[in-house]
Amino acid sequence: MDKYGTDKPDLRFEMPLFDLSKIAQNIESNVIQNSLKKEGILKGLLVKDWSNLGRKDFDRLTELVKSQGAGGLIYISINRDADINTLKLEDTNGPLNKFFTLDNIKDMIKLSKASPGDVIFMIIGDEKITNASMSFLRNHIAKEQKLYNDKEMKFAWIVDFPLFEKDDNGSWQPAHHVFSAPHEEDIVFLNDDPGKVRANLFDLVCNGVELGSGSIRIHERALQEKVFDIIGYSKKNVEDLFGHLLTAFDYGVPPHGGMGLGLDRLVAMLCNEESIREVIAFPKTQTASDLFFGAPDYISNEQLKELNIKVDEIEK
Repeated sequence: MDKYGTDKPDLRFEMPLFDLSKIAQNIESNVIQNSLKKEGILKGLLVKDWSNLGRKDFDRLTELVKSQGAGGLIYISINRDADINTLKLEDTNGPLNKFFTLDNIKDMIKLSKASPGDVIFMIIGDEKITNASMSFLRNHIAKEQKLYNDKEMKFAWIVDFPLFEKDDNGSWQPAHHVFSAPHEEDIVFLNDDPGKVRANLFDLVCNGVELGSGSIRIHERALQEKVFDIIGYSKKNVEDLFGHLLTAFDYGVPPHGGMGLGLDRLVAMLCNEESIREVIAFPKTQTASDLFFGAPDYISNEQLKELNIKVDEIEK
């Protein structure tokens, strides 16, 4: 997440993200400082040899990241004829340059390993939104610049997901689902620091697409009850919803797990199609209509009666 902004990275090209939050602490901009006070982060992305972009191009990219929830896009463009060793402020361009000192810019260049002709893109804000927006920008630029081979397939296993994450109210919630088993060595953190607990989850990713997802499941009653307790389930709720599962655990359940593979996604990738609708037998439209069967459609009262379903007509 820190390096690519996503748990589904496209590894056919480089362009890792980097954290500029420490440097941001010394930037005299109210926008940046207010965001940092709200636990925001400043993330950067280096694009080589792209300083010839015009204002319209930067505006287009700004609107692109805004569509992903980002507040905007900051950039520093380094002139091609600049000398990094004797760099001056006028050797760079960008919308917030008036807030940057020469030391700020030099620190960013050093951290990003930028050269003359390069552009440093930055987004500041909420960690999740910033990472997601930066990942989207990274993929967009790589496609626009043709930085990878369309026929290459780059697989990766993504592991060590967090077991819990906090919701908007600061309460712990399962990052995946309540039945995921933690790593055994992390169980000691359940009482005092649930955020440190890693789940025994694994995703198979290829070219930025999740092809499969799986996990090892909890098989012990005490551990399952502890997870329910951390996310705030009452004992009554647990018994009403999952009593049968806990009873099964009492009789003895072996360690178990599994994985689901999205064959339609894999086939779409092999066929170089961006949408699975191009490779499945009866694809649905974006409005969930099946053009082949003409569904959804009305069904008879007899069929509704068989299913014990009653439909009330609503006057529009």
